[in-house]
Amino acid sequence: MDKHLTMENQVNSICNRLQRIQNTAARIVSRVGKHTSVTRLCKDLHWLPIRARIEYKILILVFRAINSGTPSYLSGIVKHQSRNRPVRSHHLHQLQTPASNTKAYGDRCFFYAAPRLWNALPPSLRCIDQLELFKHHLKTFLFSSCY
Repeated sequence: MDKHLTMENQVNSICNRLQRIQNTAARIVSRVGKHTSVTRLCKDLHWLPIRARIEYKILILVFRAINSGTPSYLSGIVKHQSRNRPVRSHHLHQLQTPASNTKAYGDRCFFYAAPRLWNALPPSLRCIDQLELFKHHLKTFLFSSCY
């Protein structure tokens, strides 16, 4: 249990450091003081917070693996849900979510995190088949869920 907490703390620490760097960059770009609230600045710049940006990058990789088969090393990992019989939800374009045995690394590796993030998207996003259109709607979706 201690190792899990330590690993979680390390990940949070790295994300927090990266977020502070992004906040500083927003202040520099906007030419405002050190004590100015950065949430409004990032919103005006249309910058996603670091955690949402990580999700964005993962979901773009999943989209490419599903729709174009590239990168090939990821397209073999991402698998559509298969059913033994036809069901009404087959049009939802969901992925198989494997069970994770470990909480420290397992839940954050691509194999487990990608299907979970993909399945959490609204069905209208998962049905898009053009990369640029998907990027636009995905960023809008993540942006509205963050701010």
